[in-house]
Order: sequence, then structure tokens, then C-alpha cells
Amino acid sequence: MQEKERNTDLSMQQQQQQQQQQQQQQQQQQQQQQQQQQQQNYEYSDSSINRQKEREDSDDDDDDDEREAKEERNKKESKEEEEEEEEKEEEEEKETEK
Repeated sequence: MQEKERNTDLSMQQQQQQQQQQQQQQQQQQQQQQQQQQQQNYEYSDSSINRQKEREDSDDDDDDDEREAKEERNKKESKEEEEEEEEKEEEEEKETEK
């Protein structure tokens, strides 16, 4: 009878140990999954930040291009205005010479 009880006790102990091992393995897997998820979240937010910076840089470049184009237009316009003024003056001089 005692032998049977001891065997039963041993069997129960083994089952408990197996259950504990399984629980530990599950916990480890969960931790690994959490770490992977955190890593993915970090990589995603990192790339998201990089994309935002690229957009801002691109916007800055666009602003610079617009400013330069505007300056060029202004230069052309003022040059054309100067030329028109000079032509008018020349015509007026010719008129007064007559």
C-alpha cells in the first residue's frame, strides 16, 4: 500500500514539475513576444520619425526653391522695368533734341 502511495506521490510530483516547466516556457515565450513587439514598435516609430524629418527637409527645400524662383522673377521684372525706363528716357531725349 505504501509503495502505491509513494508511486502516486512521485507521479503527482512529476506532473507538477512538468506543469511548472510548461508555465515557465510559456512565460518565456510571452516575454520574447513582448520584446519583439517592443522592438518592432521602436523600429516603426524610429522610421516614422525619419519619414517626418524627410518631409520637413523636403518642405524646406521646396520653400528655398520657391524663394529663389521669386527672387529671380523679381530681378527679371526690375530689369525689364529699368530697360523700359531707359527706353522712355532715350525717347524723351530724342523728342527734346527735335
